[in-house]
Amino acid sequence: MRRQSDTLLQDAMIAAVAVVHRLTVVTRNVRDFERLGCTNARSVRSP
Repeated sequence: MRRQSDTLLQDAMIAAVAVVHRLTVVTRNVRDFERLGCTNARSVRSP
């Protein structure tokens, strides 16, 4: 099981790269990325 802080750090790094390079993040967890300032996160449904 991952610790919450590890996941937050990983999400923050992904969000930072996406923002700098103007990329879209496709995730099932849009809310967490929006909290990090990544406004270009899009939702994907799980199968």
